[in-house]
Amino acid sequence: MIDVAEICKHIHPDPSWREAAQSASSALTAHMSNLNHNHDLYTALSAIIALPDFKNWSIEQQRAATLLHRDMETNGIGLDAAVRSKVNALLEEVHQQTNQFMMAAHGRPMDHPHAWMILTAFCDPSEVLPHLGEFRSVARLNGGRIVLPIAAADYCLKNLPSSALRREVYIAHHSPHRLAVQEAAVERIVACRQQIARILGRENFAQHHTAQCIAGSTQHVRTFLTKILQGLQEKNSTKSAREVRELKKLKCDSERSIYGQLPLPPLAQLTAEQLAEVDATQLHPWDAQFLMGRLKASRISPALLHTMRDYFSVPNVIEGYKLLARELFGVELRQVEPHEHEDWTACLRQRGSAIDRVDDEVRKLELWEGDKMIGVIYLDLYRRPDKYSHAATFTVRNARQTFWIPDDAKGMDSPDISEEERQRLREERAKNPLPRQLAVAGIVCGLARPSSSTSPTLLHQAEVEMLFHEFAHCLHNVLSSTALQHISGARGELDYVEMPSTLFEHFVSSYEFVRRWATHHDTTGKRAGRVLPKQLMEELIQSKRGCETTEMRQQALMAMFDQMVYGPDNVPKDVQQQKQEGSASEITELDPKEADAMSERMHKIHSELYAAYAPFKLPPGDQLAAATKPYLHSIHLLSYPSSYYCYLYCRVFSSRLWSDLFSRSPLSRSSGSLLRHELFAVGAGRDPMEILRRIVRLPPDASLQQFVEQQVQPFINKQQRSIGGGRKNRSTTT
Repeated sequence: MIDVAEICKHIHPDPSWREAAQSASSALTAHMSNLNHNHDLYTALSAIIALPDFKNWSIEQQRAATLLHRDMETNGIGLDAAVRSKVNALLEEVHQQTNQFMMAAHGRPMDHPHAWMILTAFCDPSEVLPHLGEFRSVARLNGGRIVLPIAAADYCLKNLPSSALRREVYIAHHSPHRLAVQEAAVERIVACRQQIARILGRENFAQHHTAQCIAGSTQHVRTFLTKILQGLQEKNSTKSAREVRELKKLKCDSERSIYGQLPLPPLAQLTAEQLAEVDATQLHPWDAQFLMGRLKASRISPALLHTMRDYFSVPNVIEGYKLLARELFGVELRQVEPHEHEDWTACLRQRGSAIDRVDDEVRKLELWEGDKMIGVIYLDLYRRPDKYSHAATFTVRNARQTFWIPDDAKGMDSPDISEEERQRLREERAKNPLPRQLAVAGIVCGLARPSSSTSPTLLHQAEVEMLFHEFAHCLHNVLSSTALQHISGARGELDYVEMPSTLFEHFVSSYEFVRRWATHHDTTGKRAGRVLPKQLMEELIQSKRGCETTEMRQQALMAMFDQMVYGPDNVPKDVQQQKQEGSASEITELDPKEADAMSERMHKIHSELYAAYAPFKLPPGDQLAAATKPYLHSIHLLSYPSSYYCYLYCRVFSSRLWSDLFSRSPLSRSSGSLLRHELFAVGAGRDPMEILRRIVRLPPDASLQQFVEQQVQPFINKQQRSIGGGRKNRSTTT
């Protein structure tokens, strides 16, 4: 029920449903916390694990029991009742503060004093208004100055040509006084998690959390991220240096155009004086979205980019889903009409909503193997007011056997049997499957709604990539064949479960795969059935890779900031002093002034980290810009505490997996079978290290940490080589 409550509170259009789901989620979360701290359950579980016969249980049973036992111990089950109660209270506080943050992040009513921003920098409104897109209709003029809703900030940062105006938007968007609710929530959440870690005997939350992941330690994670950040600095990476110079050239040309000056020649044709002008140009945080977007766009003409979208419609992506499921995994994906009670957006039609509800507002996909349905996937893809705006996969119900036959599961899981015998057991189970509960999952995102009832939504390549990323998470859930719900689907360690999703992103860059489903959306005219031209695909890949190293640096910076916020860099000094005196195990209540101290530490960590490694740096002496706190807009500190490194970490594995299994034959059934049976099917029912050794082919004598650290430089080199080939950049030839 808690999974159902989570998806309902994030996407249901009816506020009464969302409120009820929020209440149910809070109550169920508290109940689960109480169960995880129930000493009688822990004692019984400990006795079971200690049984001599426990080693004869199936691998799934042993893993489910040991994972639950580990989670209980990690959450302080061995503490006395008063201390356990304190941990429960802190966990509930984290849950409540997360809700406060999310409600504040959804935006404010237009009559709220912080809902608007005034651009005071000198500008001609006629030069600005054309760049405001959908926000142009709500822009106002006040004494010659432009007044905009704060909701337009992201759009402005991506589209306003003037760096001075982007600076004002950046400062308004990220100023602490506008983000007071989010800041208070983040401070309290971080403080609570740090205190929980100290109560449980760890020095900090990062150490507490990463000990439960396959990375094993925060020291290893920091080493991994530092290698990436150092390896991608301009002095160590020719591709980073080239990208930064191209970004500076674009900024220089953009500023010149504002003052009626001609752009500089292409980089290869610059004089020494002009090159010095480019190199002296400073890149600032408010330039990032605008310049990175322009650099990508400069690698492909706007006409070609618009043409590309004609082939990337939502119905086509679903055809891509069907192709991948059929060719790789031998299962059929069928789109069917959802029953009215399944469509949570039906209330929009019933109450006469102002939202233009499309016919396929909620889509239903059934997964079939032969004549047996094995799972259901719902798609809720279009943006709506008060709907969760990020892309995510929600579990609605996990798969499991409806009754248990130990010998059957033991035979399938036993490490002592050969691959031939394991395959024989698979075939035998396929003929006589045990009754199972259907897995149900949902993909949620905020795509633009169709422009008309006769035209589908046309997507950018990044949106297509996102949809395949989420599809992998869904398949991880619905193709899971574990007997127990607790270890079904994508419930494993975070730095492992993102491996399939990052792998599926590679398919979107494979023309051999994309050409099989990317046809022109016009199904009646002369272009009906026209396949995406290969030249267009190649130019799109060049465009996408135009900022690859810069984007990776940005992601690594966010991950390192996450580690530092929850690490020793952000532990109160009084607790550090207690550690030196040998009394770190004592419970320390938070000082009333700790929130302010934590705010200062987090701001200092962010400023120093980005000054050291970011390609976009704050200008010296700009006090207004220096006071901004952009990290308060990021939900990863809440949702992925000490875990944001997982995406880059998993990309190391998925890059190796793509290269070994799919790069030459993306629709290989044998490779798909390996992925299905050795990863998707086992869910969290097997040790991730064992799974990785089987599918990534880790050397038997190498530790995971050694393997990852050895793979960082080849991984970076692969990103640097990926830009080679294809057409030359039209406007910024290097």
